[in-house]
Amino acid sequence: MSDAAKLDAVRQLLQNAFPKGTIQEDVDPDEIGRRFTVTCQGARYITVISREFLDSHAPERIAGKLNSFLLIEHLRDMKDTTVIVTNGGLSL
Repeated sequence: MSDAAKLDAVRQLLQNAFPKGTIQEDVDPDEIGRRFTVTCQGARYITVISREFLDSHAPERIAGKLNSFLLIEHLRDMKDTTVIVTNGGLSL
């Protein structure tokens, strides 16, 4: 599967969760995966989606898996803190 489709799935999940937000995407400085920063109403929400996670999931399963990890809820609770997503779940 295409990496672009997988990254699009992450972007779409974030856009749906933060409809008024602006999403920036770049390579994580530690090279773990892709970093997404959502700026919304003066707050920043940051997640790194690991390469391991992206490689292990088809695009159509990514949103469901991230939802099962409660990614959006954790991002909302932890403004300005990077939440890392791996196959094992979430970490800081």
